[in-house]
Amino acid sequence: MASSPPVTLYDLREDYPRQRGDIFRSRQIAECPVCHALTNKVVMGGSPGYGVRMICPNSTAEWHHELEDKCTLLSSAPHPKSYCEELSAEIAALHDAHRAEQKNDLEGEVDLTDQSLRRWVTNPRSYAPSSPPQTRAEIVADLRRRFS
Repeated sequence: MASSPPVTLYDLREDYPRQRGDIFRSRQIAECPVCHALTNKVVMGGSPGYGVRMICPNSTAEWHHELEDKCTLLSSAPHPKSYCEELSAEIAALHDAHRAEQKNDLEGEVDLTDQSLRRWVTNPRSYAPSSPPQTRAEIVADLRRRFS
């Protein structure tokens, strides 16, 4: 059985590939603030918004979009305490219901214990071609319609 070649890990604090479209693995690990998945995959973006993109590996899943919408709604404005508690319970239930579907995307010899190498993903939400992005107002209106 042939072993796969070692993965080159680049340090984002030093020299790394910088061309638009470059895809590589970093020593840094990014965590999704929505589903807490981990990744060290980097995609270099182009103008506008040139730079490092670390995308959540679950970002195209419908359950991830729903979870992100609820997290955004919870943090967006002051709400009555009972509403915050109910929304927090829904978020926890969604986390539990989709725990088996959540996946990490780590390759290479990464150090999970070094907190100085941790960061947040830059793109927690991605869109499949069949689901166009919504504005914040559309998301809030949809959530209010579904949960009122």
